[in-house]
Amino acid sequence: MHKIAVIEDADDSRDLMYYLLRDDFEVSRHSSGEDALRCFAADVPDLVILDIRLQGMDGVEVLRH
Repeated sequence: MHKIAVIEDADDSRDLMYYLLRDDFEVSRHSSGEDALRCFAADVPDLVILDIRLQGMDGVEVLRH
């Protein structure tokens, strides 16, 4: 099964993406770029759905890493 990571700081949006995708994909949810990058060190997803406007490390900076 393909793995998708959703990086979104708005709880409702993050949960909506999870519920839309969970039947067909293994979905991980992250509320910050820092949290996602820590998890990616151990388990790299096949696809990342990323909010550009995040608190702290923004989406563009996450992409650079």
